[in-house]
This record gives sequence, structure tokens and C-alpha cells, in this order.
Amino acid sequence: MLTAPLDADSADLVLLANVIHHSNEYANRLLFHRVAGVLRPGGLLVALDVMRARSVSESNQIEALMDLYFGGASGGHLWTVTEIQSWQQKAGLRSFLPVALRLLPDWKIQSARKPMDHLKAGC
Repeated sequence: MLTAPLDADSADLVLLANVIHHSNEYANRLLFHRVAGVLRPGGLLVALDVMRARSVSESNQIEALMDLYFGGASGGHLWTVTEIQSWQQKAGLRSFLPVALRLLPDWKIQSARKPMDHLKAGC
């Protein structure tokens, strides 16, 4: 993901499905910056993953078990919506509000759009 050759402004949509829980914060920040460079102006980044609640008091058993599983399986862990939105914004993207899946409420879709003001002059 972090080393494959990718052309700038070559994608309208990038889907990261069940990927970010396997990586540390540094790798995820790099990934989001790479994705931002690949997106055309107006393009979308869609991150679908299990997401951690904002606080322990808001978490539930499934979320805690998934966090434990990913820690053991890949050394990763769950991230909060706020953390993911910060990676999107630091990559120059504009975050949308998250959407929870109806039947899997711990899984969320956190989307962001590359602003149109990234258009080059004269295009």
C-alpha cells in the first residue's frame, strides 16, 4: 500500500476497507497522504472499518474483542473517528460525518473529499 507506484490525480474513488486497523498511526498518516495525492479534485476517500468509541464508557464488548483480536493478529488496533478524520484533514481532504452500518454499528464509513480548489490553473 505504501510502496506501489500510483499516478497523481488518477482516481475518483479510493476505498480502504478493513485496512487501517492493521497499521500504526504513522503508516496510516502516510497512507492517507498517498491517497490524497492519487485522488482527482473532487475525488472521494472512503474508509470502512471497525472504529473505537471516543471513550471507554461508550465502548461495548464487540468493539473491545475486535481491538484485542487485531492487536494479537496484526499488532494493530482500532482507531476513533476523530483520529481518522484528523489524518484525512492533515492530508488536505475534507471529512464528512461518519455513517454507522445499520446491522454492524461498530463498523463505520468515514469519507472525505479532495477539494476542487486543487485544480491546476488553466485546466
